[in-house]
Amino acid sequence: SVAGAHRVVQSLAIISKNDTRVIFSGTDHGLFRSGDSGQSWIKLKQGLFSQDIRVLAVNSEDSQVIYAGTPKGIFKSEDQGESWSEWFDEANGLTNTVINDLQIDPRETDTLYAATKGGLYVSHDEGEFWEPTGAGILENLDVRTVRFSAAQPDHLIIGTETGTFRSSDGGQHWEKKWETLPQSISSLIGLNTDPEFIFVGTDKGLFKSFNGGLNW
Repeated sequence: SVAGAHRVVQSLAIISKNDTRVIFSGTDHGLFRSGDSGQSWIKLKQGLFSQDIRVLAVNSEDSQVIYAGTPKGIFKSEDQGESWSEWFDEANGLTNTVINDLQIDPRETDTLYAATKGGLYVSHDEGEFWEPTGAGILENLDVRTVRFSAAQPDHLIIGTETGTFRSSDGGQHWEKKWETLPQSISSLIGLNTDPEFIFVGTDKGLFKSFNGGLNW
């Protein structure tokens, strides 16, 4: 088990490496890594300490680059977690540092989206500078999750305390979607199918749609 016991696992990231998997486990008290598919674990502390790791994101084009979202901002490693040389917070434009979720643009990996308790933020330079998205629509909104549509990769979808929203222009404009679902959205995932299969976690349970959100 991770670190022996008594750790709440909040996020996972997996990197396939030959016949084994490198697994990262973010907990409420630090980040752990296994290089042997989970048989043994080490704690990663250099520059990260024992942060509350809410979410992990790995660059799909360069698996050395990993981001960790915490209540104090976003940490970045460029050596697969050995050290965490950068910390993005208010000084980088993240006016709300409580990070609920992170998503790297699969088509342009310099671009990241951060779901925070105070709105959705975007960085186009690997995290160095952040700005809010949505032209004020999402301002001060508790954004719980952010994902790109699996079937329509130009569509960005967020789950919030007041429902789900979708953007087709990188977060500049949003439309509210799926208003038959409970308002408080905590997680969502889509499958690259036609039509897209979508699963949404809410405070009232798990909902699924097999027709891109037309019915749940």
